[in-house]
Amino acid sequence: MRVRSWSIAVAIVVVAGGAHHKLQAQETASDTVGSCWSYRTPDARFRVEVVARGLTVPVSAAFLPDGRALVAERPVGRLSYVNLASGALTPIEGVPPVVGQVDGGLLDVIVHPDFSRNGQIYFAYTEHTDSGNATVVERARLDANRLVDRVRLLAVHPYIDNVNQFGARLLLDHGYLYIAIGDRELPDLAQDLSTDAGKIDSHGSMFVSAQGGSDPPGCLELRAMTLTILNAERIALVVLRARDREHRG
Repeated sequence: MRVRSWSIAVAIVVVAGGAHHKLQAQETASDTVGSCWSYRTPDARFRVEVVARGLTVPVSAAFLPDGRALVAERPVGRLSYVNLASGALTPIEGVPPVVGQVDGGLLDVIVHPDFSRNGQIYFAYTEHTDSGNATVVERARLDANRLVDRVRLLAVHPYIDNVNQFGARLLLDHGYLYIAIGDRELPDLAQDLSTDAGKIDSHGSMFVSAQGGSDPPGCLELRAMTLTILNAERIALVVLRARDREHRG
């Protein structure tokens, strides 16, 4: 199978005030590391810089405190450090085998908020067993160029013999790990609360191990937050703040 090589670019966003303007054509893009170009939207101007090339479908980048990034390449199941200054790639060992066909592979990677102290990351990937394929979410610790101390947090049930719509996206917020899961191209599963497919679930054990303790009983229990998610490939946190008003009679 021939797989296209990709580059990674980072964008600096400058919000533009005032009235909306027509979109402007971007400058000629290049995949040379260090090359830059810019483009505008009605609300912002983007300056893009290529920081790495030669990747196979990079689907997730997580930035580390030392200025490097972790990049997940979906179909080949490769996790690498990227030196954002030079573009050098350093593969990380210890990543589990993935099902890399169609929508499967290494799906997402995020960094623990206290990574500088504990070195922990969370990642999602697709696993094959005799029962079929499924999305799996794990926590692990980075020891130099190797994943160690892997802990399985979730294996999405049921395991299904297809390679479609696994999801998955991860989000950390206030001690919870939110997991967006695809419906495996079986829409009825998204309505079925006895399955994990087609849901956004929450997992409350993020800070337990970070503090050096063991996971308490029941901490791996998942709570379904939404239903009818087809193939979640994006997840974002929107914080709504309301000012309390004092009502006086």
